[in-house]
Amino acid sequence: MSYSGRQVFNPESLPSLHPSYSHISSTPLQPTSKLITIAGQVALDAATNTIPSSFGDQVELALANVKTCLDAAGAKITDIINVRQYIVNITEHDYATRVALYGKFMDGHKPPNTLVGVQGLAKKEFLFEIEVMAVLSS
Repeated sequence: MSYSGRQVFNPESLPSLHPSYSHISSTPLQPTSKLITIAGQVALDAATNTIPSSFGDQVELALANVKTCLDAAGAKITDIINVRQYIVNITEHDYATRVALYGKFMDGHKPPNTLVGVQGLAKKEFLFEIEVMAVLSS
């Protein structure tokens, strides 16, 4: 779907949790670049429609879902310009686990990043969520 050059869409391999949003928005900034915003990604396994129970597995799957969205938008990890992450009832162990997994995923790329401890997310089983913005230049 397009609105004045802006497009909203979903990767075929990622289900939406609710029909009220799209996973990805692409907004032209200039003739040769666009802002890519990716909705909060959680650990919903599209193939099995299941949510892993461990925090680490949830972080890994949410990051994989971010990668799926980046790929669908034609972007790469180094195009990311801002990140927001949410952890339910954050503990030191969860924080350390997230730091290790996120650092590996980002492979040295360090855009601004906000981490927020929250009481809950869209479903009670979700323990982690991540939102990403990227700029894609052509």
